[in-house]
Amino acid sequence: MGSQPQSLRDVLSENDLLWLAGEQAFHSGREFHAAQKYVFNGANATALQGFVTDISSSYSVDIKLLANGDIQYSCECPAGRVELFCSHCVCCALAWLDETFDATDLWTDARAAISEIDEAHNLRSQLRACLQQVDRYELVEIILDWARRDPAHAHELMDSQRLSRFLQHSN
Repeated sequence: MGSQPQSLRDVLSENDLLWLAGEQAFHSGREFHAAQKYVFNGANATALQGFVTDISSSYSVDIKLLANGDIQYSCECPAGRVELFCSHCVCCALAWLDETFDATDLWTDARAAISEIDEAHNLRSQLRACLQQVDRYELVEIILDWARRDPAHAHELMDSQRLSRFLQHSN
């Protein structure tokens, strides 16, 4: 009988991350990592907690090695909420594997991440105020134009649980 893994490093190689996340999420996570879009608020041999700043949001990521050798992970993003190993999990895992973070810089990094979150929240509030002034037909046209330019986000929108709930309630 083999021994149980003692560290996340024993079960999380780049190949493992690619297998867990899939090609698209792995490559997006690698891009977030390269752009240093993450900040750790805790990490040790068997667990890490961090935040990854996406285009307009920051998502909390938790990855743990369980006693039985399984990996438990979570992220607050839409993919993470359906229990997928998302690009944000990949980003944090890659950073942890590379040991590119320095515990002495955590506070500075956390303050920068909080500032980015505040800026994203302000932008979101301004966007909400603008969109509330647009009539429904024009709003549909804006979304369709956006979807034409960014098909990946269009598929995400179609799969959105919020959109599904809205459509159920509007019928």
